Amino acid sequence: MNRFGAEGHRLLVAAPENAVGDALTSVLRRAGYGILRATTGPEAISLFCVEAPPVVLIDWDLPGGGAPVCRDLLETDVAPDARVIFVVPPADREARETAFCSGAHDAVARDAGPEELLGRVAFALRAWAIAEDLRERNRELRRSVDRGVGELERVNRRLKQQIHRQQTVLELTQEMAASLEASQQANVLLLSTVGQLGALSATLWAGESEGEALALMAVKGCDREALQAIPEAERISWLAWMESPGASPVEGVVPAGLAALGLTLMVPIRYRARIMGAMVFGPKVTGQPYSAGDLRMLETMGNSFAIALQNAVLYRKLQHTYVCTIEALVSTIEAKDPYTRGHTARVARYAGALARELGLDDEQVQQVEYGAALHDVGKIGIFESLLNKRGDLTEEDLVMIRRHPIMGDRILGHIDFLKDARLAVRHHHERIDGGGYPDALAGEQIPLIARIVAVADAFDAMTTTRVYSDPLSLEEAIAHLEGKTGTQFCPVVVRAFVHLLRGGLVDLGRLAPAATA
Repeated sequence: MNRFGAEGHRLLVAAPENAVGDALTSVLRRAGYGILRATTGPEAISLFCVEAPPVVLIDWDLPGGGAPVCRDLLETDVAPDARVIFVVPPADREARETAFCSGAHDAVARDAGPEELLGRVAFALRAWAIAEDLRERNRELRRSVDRGVGELERVNRRLKQQIHRQQTVLELTQEMAASLEASQQANVLLLSTVGQLGALSATLWAGESEGEALALMAVKGCDREALQAIPEAERISWLAWMESPGASPVEGVVPAGLAALGLTLMVPIRYRARIMGAMVFGPKVTGQPYSAGDLRMLETMGNSFAIALQNAVLYRKLQHTYVCTIEALVSTIEAKDPYTRGHTARVARYAGALARELGLDDEQVQQVEYGAALHDVGKIGIFESLLNKRGDLTEEDLVMIRRHPIMGDRILGHIDFLKDARLAVRHHHERIDGGGYPDALAGEQIPLIARIVAVADAFDAMTTTRVYSDPLSLEEAIAHLEGKTGTQFCPVVVRAFVHLLRGGLVDLGRLAPAATA
């Protein structure tokens, strides 16, 4: 048997006839699994009923609807312990929520690597094997026991519930560990617990620093505005309240402000000895009380969330350290070249506005801004006398100056956090016609981040006083950009920037207007 336990198992892959379906099938076959392939919803249900595979992978775009097929499969009696894994678009939180609400046992992103995909499948097979083993034991007991069938079934249900809960905790821990966004972690946790417990309503509160008021992170089935209106002083008092004897977690005993909103159970979220937050629930849909098992599960899930939240805090601190490093590098650049003081900040501002105009997401915009701020970091290795030289530059001078993109790339080479920003540092002097440097890239060979920074850099250079030129007016600078479109600059980027400039949609800061003739 190989490391993923593939031997002897046939899996059902329900995916369209496209690259995603082919990739899934290829990875699983190479791992030794037998594959049943369905390309539509009806075909998937038919194959499932005939072959009863232990694990089914359903792609989000399956013709016939992935979510309905998932529900239909789980409602059949053919393979009651089969595990369903949804394959969803990357970073699509709504798709993940829909998958779990449809009854899926797990969700994996399409861009997950083979190791992660095979690990999820192996985990599902282990859960299936446990459930199958439990079912077989149940059958043996039924054959050997003539009386007490009702009690036996109750015990069996409790055992199966415990196994399911353990699996849920493991899956939830994996899901939260995969994200460093606290709000996403909170929503995953609340969605899972509400589904497991059948609670009518639930809220999750958290605070990063000791003694600070708990902030609302996630809500299900409650009045969000009413929750947000709870005074800060009252939210601070919850921390001491949860530490008081007999306060929590006891159903029916919650702070007055929460009780007034129909909430009945408060479970602390702890990181080591410190309370970092709380999960607060309304009554169960069934009207039954929360059991000791429910509370143990909630405490375990809460502890997992606390660890994930702490990781998110540490990640933000690391990001802050990187930002401070960037600011220090920018200060070093400007100290060597006083004529460009403020240049990097303006280029970063223009480039960030351009990136947003072009539809890039927040993370990509941040990398664009970092790349713009650091685009001239390689000038650290160039003599000040050359940077500030008046008059024409010699060929030797030009060779030295044109080395700064490569030098900048090397300076940032070991900072993984800036791997995308490095593309702007190395390639912001490339030209669309291939006549730029250092690598003579052309057209779309030039990374978009570099094409954005090139336009922002050129615009600022044209509109500010430099040692070798007087500033142009706004319209003169726009005319120059448009005149170089398709040769030096990317047409798409220039059009977007001109739209921002003429619409007054970008902060021009201290743009120096030039006298017109």
